[in-house]
Amino acid sequence: MRASQIDARVLSIGHPREEAIALFTERLVDGLASPRERLYAVYRWVAHYIDYDVESYLSGRLMGAGGADNTFRSGRSVCNGYADLLVEMGKAAGLHIEKVEGHAKGFGPGLTTASLQDKENHAWNAVELDGRWYLLDVTWDSGGVDAATRAFVKRSGEPIYFLAQPDLFVTTHYPSAAQWQLLPQPLSFESFLARTKLRPDLRRWGVDPSTHVDERIVSADDTYAFDFGVSALRLQATLMQGSQVVSGNWSFQIRTPEGGSRLLLAAPAPNEYRATIFSSPDPQATQLEPVLDYTVQFAQAGRFPYGFPQAYSGYYAQKVELASPLDGRLRAGEPVRFKLRLPDAEKVTVFQGNNIISELTPVDGYYTAEVCLPEGQVDVAVILKGTTQYAGILSYQVAGK
Repeated sequence: MRASQIDARVLSIGHPREEAIALFTERLVDGLASPRERLYAVYRWVAHYIDYDVESYLSGRLMGAGGADNTFRSGRSVCNGYADLLVEMGKAAGLHIEKVEGHAKGFGPGLTTASLQDKENHAWNAVELDGRWYLLDVTWDSGGVDAATRAFVKRSGEPIYFLAQPDLFVTTHYPSAAQWQLLPQPLSFESFLARTKLRPDLRRWGVDPSTHVDERIVSADDTYAFDFGVSALRLQATLMQGSQVVSGNWSFQIRTPEGGSRLLLAAPAPNEYRATIFSSPDPQATQLEPVLDYTVQFAQAGRFPYGFPQAYSGYYAQKVELASPLDGRLRAGEPVRFKLRLPDAEKVTVFQGNNIISELTPVDGYYTAEVCLPEGQVDVAVILKGTTQYAGILSYQVAGK
């Protein structure tokens, strides 16, 4: 049975809180022949119908927030209850699921050795299928807690932590028992702390995990470049200092000659920042997902003191290769060279409001022009072949001398 069909079954069966867990699970997996299908049904049901108990977690009163039966009846729990319920429903579905306890680090401020050595802070699961063990985290696939509102936000879409790859899973989940790393050579606790948080589905985002391992990056330059593959169609990053987001456009995605993507990261001043990289395989996406998280130390600031230009959705959709200008703030009255490659363009124009400032000229595969700009916002727009309407791709701020 297809995953979409099982998802539809999960939605239609509901949450009969008074039914025995075993009897309900038998109904849920009835007719599902393979262990993997039964596991997927149980996993998706728990992720969909159980909410995270934010109140118990924040108050520290966790004694009544776990247990399979309590979690099933109340429809909410912390990680221990999620893991307990998955074990119990797995047993009723004829599956061998174990509860795993240890240390976990999510997206956000990094954890220190001292804070993690204090005590275990998370629970997840391992499952045996056809003689091989796999890793699961149904709590994280259920949703997350919004840092600003402290409200639980349900997650939709495909699961991320279902049968996760061990080499990526161990960058966020460190089991107290080394056997549950499921690695030929277990990772040390110090190495776990030093590695950045890698999502188990990272490879589908066009990221080679081996090139994005270290959690801490020291950049001797005023920019740092992350390289991604061709499937990373949409990339951007946010910078934070402490709990404050640094305002401005401090990241910019450019295309490499090989067709991949490079994300440039700059900062307003030499300092240490927390950088979270967001991405989507859909260039038109309005909601991006966090995929990487780093501490970046910039030794200097210089070329981009005001950040990068603002990129519109058309910039990502058309895979624009921008050579210049990369500075988001330009000087009025000074010559600026625009140079970009856009193979499907019929016309590329620089506007201020509805006024045309300059049309770029095609030269050697690039659209280019040297322009003196007035103060205010200017936009670069394109008419694609076979169309008649302009679509904006880039925006710059032009300041006086």
